[in-house]
Amino acid sequence: MPVAGHPTVGTAFLLGLENWIETVQGVNEWILEEGVGDIRVTVYKEHDKITKAEMSQPIPIFGEVYHDTQVIADLLSNY
Repeated sequence: MPVAGHPTVGTAFLLGLENWIETVQGVNEWILEEGVGDIRVTVYKEHDKITKAEMSQPIPIFGEVYHDTQVIADLLSNY
């Protein structure tokens, strides 16, 4: 996968929690390199504890829409 939100946020949280990346009290902003490019993550530290991690991501680009709904229904049906 080019990017996945939950693993990205979890990785940022763990990097701060384990001090694998130096953190300061308050807001810590980092860039993680992923398949879609650079992903900005923010890790919050209060009273020497990581309290929250969040990320920003690029707007997704969707592919072609498949219109043959019967084929899709048949593929998803249990035989």
